[in-house]
Amino acid sequence: MSAVGIDFGNENCYVAVAKAGGIETITNDYSQRATP
Repeated sequence: MSAVGIDFGNENCYVAVAKAGGIETITNDYSQRATP
């Protein structure tokens, strides 16, 4: 089973996926981990 975490901060937003192998931060269309 996978879990998804979303962080809506004051300046940036992050999305991460937890799988059996570890946690991966998803990149946006510009290959950046933080989205303003």
